[in-house]
Amino acid sequence: MPIVWIVLNNSGNAMVANLQHLLFDQVSSSLYRRPLDAAAVARGLGARAAVVSTLDDFASVLD
Repeated sequence: MPIVWIVLNNSGNAMVANLQHLLFDQVSSSLYRRPLDAAAVARGLGARAAVVSTLDDFASVLD
């Protein structure tokens, strides 16, 4: 079954950071110190992966 996962990488777990700020008025270590290479993680698990930064690149990768 062909499945396509699209990961929007914001270099951190902003949802957790926002919740920590809302509930505790502080943010712990939920933001990454270095960008997470989600494509490398996917490749390490045996999936095909690509990193895109423009809509044109996105369209060509999906093809």
